[in-house]
Amino acid sequence: MAEIEPEKQNSLEIVRGKDEKGKNRTSLKRGIEKIFIETFVFGDSIEKKAVDFAEARLSPKASRLLAGIFIGPHLRDPENYATVRDKDGRVVGYLIEEWGGASFRLCQLLALAAVLPAFFRLPREDRSILTKMALAIWKQRKLAALPNAIGYHINLSEEYRGKGIGSDLFREFMRRAREKGRRAIYAHVYRRTLDLEKGKKCFAEKQGMKEFSRIKSEVFSQILPKKIIYLVCYAMEI
Repeated sequence: MAEIEPEKQNSLEIVRGKDEKGKNRTSLKRGIEKIFIETFVFGDSIEKKAVDFAEARLSPKASRLLAGIFIGPHLRDPENYATVRDKDGRVVGYLIEEWGGASFRLCQLLALAAVLPAFFRLPREDRSILTKMALAIWKQRKLAALPNAIGYHINLSEEYRGKGIGSDLFREFMRRAREKGRRAIYAHVYRRTLDLEKGKKCFAEKQGMKEFSRIKSEVFSQILPKKIIYLVCYAMEI
């Protein structure tokens, strides 16, 4: 696994899912889900929140179900994710490799089946918002029609952003993508119109990725008041 740069080594380490077993691996997964829920952003989660899903008014239970739907399938294979832990063993960041194909779709269906009982116990408003979000996530897979490509979802606790840790994770992701024989990488990023108009670069662009496609996210533009949200796919050949 890639190493944290020297100035960060005293307090942080990168740990892949495959490096741990049993309860330790479960702890990594729970740490990933916790960061996802706390920051509540999708795709490119290193920068200041472009889309704050706390505005969607989801309850804590609904937020956990959303995490299960969105990142749960990717966590089934310990080869697909890496975490950053601090000196106390707390997960403070992660990078998940996004994959597709029939096996992934099966994992998605299993994840949906696992949350259905809890879903029907949610209040009606939560069920409505969660359904819209889940459909938006499902549809976004069609945005990156790239041959032999692999995507990523990256996130860090806010106090660890801007320190180069995300770049460390990204470099390791690139190395693994090349080892697997991938020809391109991509990331789906939810962005506000205002940021796009100002030319503000997101994390993916800072890593050299270019915009591949863009669609207006009708779902999230409706859920989040007074914001027009675009789902942008950034890509790069490797």
